[in-house]
Amino acid sequence: MEPVVLAGRVLSQIEGLKPRVLALPGTEPDYKPWPYGIHPDIKRALGRVGVEDLYSHQVAAYDAWRQGNDVAVVTGTSSGKTLCFNLPVLQSCMEEPKARALYLYPTKALAQDQAGKLESLSHLLPFHSATYDGDTPKNKRSAIRNNANIVLTNPDMLHVGILPQHELWGSFFRSLRLIVIDEMHAYRGVFGTHFAFVLRRLLRLCEWYGSKPRIIGCSATIANADEHFEELTGRRPFVIDFNGAPGAFKAVYMISPDEVEQFPTPNSLTSEILFQLIKAHVPTLAFCRSRNAVELVLRSTQAKLAKDDLPTTQVEGYRGGYTPAERRAIEKRFFDRGSGGSDSLTGLVSTSAMEMGVDVGSLGAVIINGFPGSMSSFWQQAGRAGRGKTPGACIYLAGQDPFDQYFVRNSGGLLSKSIESAVVQTANPQIMGSQLLCAAFERPIAPTELAGFGPTSPQVIEGHVEAKMLDFSSGRFFFASYESPAAHTNIRGSNSEQVTLFEGTEPIGSMEFWRALQFAHEGALYLHRGQNYRVELFRPGDMRANLVKTDLDAYTMPSVSSAVEPVATIEELAWGQRRIALKVLKVTQLVSGYREFRLDSGGAGDYHELDSPPLTVQTVGVQLLLPEEMGMEEDPEWLGSLHGAEHALLTTAPFLAGCDRADLNSAWFPYFYDSRAPTLFFYDAMEGGIGLSEKLFANRQTWAEMAHELMVSCPCPDGCAKCLHIPRCESANEALSKVGAIALIESLLI
Repeated sequence: MEPVVLAGRVLSQIEGLKPRVLALPGTEPDYKPWPYGIHPDIKRALGRVGVEDLYSHQVAAYDAWRQGNDVAVVTGTSSGKTLCFNLPVLQSCMEEPKARALYLYPTKALAQDQAGKLESLSHLLPFHSATYDGDTPKNKRSAIRNNANIVLTNPDMLHVGILPQHELWGSFFRSLRLIVIDEMHAYRGVFGTHFAFVLRRLLRLCEWYGSKPRIIGCSATIANADEHFEELTGRRPFVIDFNGAPGAFKAVYMISPDEVEQFPTPNSLTSEILFQLIKAHVPTLAFCRSRNAVELVLRSTQAKLAKDDLPTTQVEGYRGGYTPAERRAIEKRFFDRGSGGSDSLTGLVSTSAMEMGVDVGSLGAVIINGFPGSMSSFWQQAGRAGRGKTPGACIYLAGQDPFDQYFVRNSGGLLSKSIESAVVQTANPQIMGSQLLCAAFERPIAPTELAGFGPTSPQVIEGHVEAKMLDFSSGRFFFASYESPAAHTNIRGSNSEQVTLFEGTEPIGSMEFWRALQFAHEGALYLHRGQNYRVELFRPGDMRANLVKTDLDAYTMPSVSSAVEPVATIEELAWGQRRIALKVLKVTQLVSGYREFRLDSGGAGDYHELDSPPLTVQTVGVQLLLPEEMGMEEDPEWLGSLHGAEHALLTTAPFLAGCDRADLNSAWFPYFYDSRAPTLFFYDAMEGGIGLSEKLFANRQTWAEMAHELMVSCPCPDGCAKCLHIPRCESANEALSKVGAIALIESLLI
């Protein structure tokens, strides 16, 4: 029986469940003849690994490259995008044995996965490929630089390990013919903005060495492929946005969380559906929005399997914080799930880490536990099931909060929403400034080169000269030190320091320092691969937390307060009757306490105060400035309006920003010292920002419309859990005025 049929049967057997079903028909493949002039050895080699025919978009990509274009390929999951760049690269190697290509992937795991596929071809064709990243043994690096036709790496290694030592790569850069940017949609926000400058540094050095490589970028579906490619590379591409690959039939089940009384939370319902699909032998990937949700669903599913005397090893978790060895082992078990036996892995519970992860083959079903933040992510996750010609099922469970409820009851529902644009902000003076220092270290910058870094680069570089970080001499800007600034510039935009979590002397995981302050403080409960732990000791100075096992069926959530200080203005303009600004912010966060919640029902327990050290980060945020005359600080109704507007805008912001709720924070002030007026802030939670606030600023009109619709579409008079109440509110959702908040948001609408 087909997995999609089994999935439908599983859902029909859950009492009270009445999903809305959307049937997406499959599509037939569109084949085209092999391109004229392609080397016959390439065709024979690809035939040996199972590629007999080419899809229309693969042929179009090859032809566009042949005509001298940079190319952007934008198609859905499982469409064979890899051949869109492998064909041109292999043809280049056959025509010019010394030709070189650089493959850039956003993660090491993706590069290693693709390296294995190239390895199978390297036995059939005369080329050599190798990964070059932080895990590459030092004694092999010289041979890779000198001999590899294809080098697979990531932006971090390019930024900190290749470009600052470009003299070692001279012959490689001279022969570089193609740069491949895979998963192009992943380069957004601060990471994408840094990457855009890293590419400019790379192309600048290629020009110095006498080459002008073409660029092929591949992406999942985004709304602005041509603009995004140009923002990243500085070049206008030939865009291929049609898909000749076959598409399997897919059934999409839409489920509201209040339909099934016996499962009080979306996590518990996700666990039940996953458990039943595993019993039916349907390979299933369940996506959750947070690390904590992954562990809650995993633990519950393992308990259900144990109760039925089934192997608990049939399900695993996958998220950040696991060791690299754990992740590789889990990937292998899931990929090899067809082998059967007690160690077979039929179900996997993951954060978005598996959304753009290694190839795990065709799945029977995908569960999406809560809206992942963007339509692009939704379809990426849904696309993991029903690949090729095999039908699959996507089961979407709306969360129990205003954000997901908005889609259940509004404007045609979730599936009517369009794919978002990918956004980078190359005008960000902080990022541009750090990247100009890196470029100057690699090779002194001539004033005529500044145009390639953006129109505001002359002002930014003059600031560096005044600060004596650059010297201007002989008509060029020189970096004023022998130590590479790249080592001190984190292009991921986050604090790279990691806190290691120990059970006794055994490390069981890690998390970023800023995250550890919130989720690894003393007293915190930490779920890891189904086992619950209590943090006994957290030593920030040693970047270490000591944990002990516990049988408690609970988890903890922190309470975080923030102080905000504007540092620099990126852009400011009028918005309706108000003003809005995109700013660099210094945010000081303090974890003041935490509360325990029951795993089974989510019921809240006692509140515990903490004496934690404050953490100051520099990030990017949106500042909404309100007229001073409206600042009636003593008027409870006005304060409730301000507070309510903050909740409505924060609730809808993740959809526009394409992120999890925890990735954005907010603050409201009846009177802010800087603007001398009532002020709202919405900012990226991570150090340096990850581009979320830039999206909010760019889509401010849609943002206000969504916040307004969120409130007016809910019939409650004063605000409730379906429109204004949010779990993270420091004021316990008190002092909210729905009527006033609606009026305030209306003043933003143009």
